[in-house]
Amino acid sequence: MKFKVDSRAVNKMFNQLAEMPELVMKQTYTIYRNNTPIRSGNAKNRTKLENKLRIGGRYPYAGRLDEGWSKQSPKGMTEPSLKALDGFIKNYINRVT
Repeated sequence: MKFKVDSRAVNKMFNQLAEMPELVMKQTYTIYRNNTPIRSGNAKNRTKLENKLRIGGRYPYAGRLDEGWSKQSPKGMTEPSLKALDGFIKNYINRVT
């Protein structure tokens, strides 16, 4: 049995997969910000997507909010974001392959 690999298609797929981290983090950042409680707006305004691959909350009470301190976001921001990230990755891989 012989088979031939289309190297062009394989290279295209690898290039698309290389773009995946930045694209899924953009989507995850949206989920994270949507789950960030709003009282004064400080937390939401100081939550940024840093270096395209890291979400940073630059305010002193970020940990407390993420532990569910606010009634607006009892599961915090990270837990729902990680669940969404998992789905974004699966969807992206299914679309590419």
